[in-house]
Amino acid sequence: MNDTNEPMIVAARAATSPSYDQLRQQYAEICAFGVRSEQYASRYASALEDFDALCKLPCVQVVGIDPAKQEMYIGTTRAILRKTEFDPWREIGEFIVTIGKTPSQFTCANITRNVDGNHHPHVNSSGFMCINNRMEILCLITDGDVLEAFRIIWAGLNTTNNTPYSDSTKWPLHEETSK
Repeated sequence: MNDTNEPMIVAARAATSPSYDQLRQQYAEICAFGVRSEQYASRYASALEDFDALCKLPCVQVVGIDPAKQEMYIGTTRAILRKTEFDPWREIGEFIVTIGKTPSQFTCANITRNVDGNHHPHVNSSGFMCINNRMEILCLITDGDVLEAFRIIWAGLNTTNNTPYSDSTKWPLHEETSK
């Protein structure tokens, strides 16, 4: 591709990209989908506010939505963790967290690096996250509280303990001294 096509490509992307308000409405529609009819208006209204809060989280870089699949894609900043307060910080990477409404599900894909084929010490090669409160997260997604579900997922991506997939010491050291 040469540089003369660049303005047309940028213009085409801008024309097909949904606006903030469109994404916000799609988010609210997905969150409110499947809730009892008497709760729909309330869930929709709170989801509009939740979308604003989600986009303001420091760990969120981008939000995408596929209304046909009823899926949300949340691009994050780098997850950084350590086993204990005495261990060095490890840089795990940036993630795309996919949250699906029908059925309620979530996956985490490391877009920076994989170690031993895994996305994270607690996320296997398929994006499945081993987390103690998995059922709580799935219930939150079912109830349309995607913001709180994401907060728990993000906290899980920044912690480790006895790891079932890969030891966190296999990830590179974080270069900065503070998180």
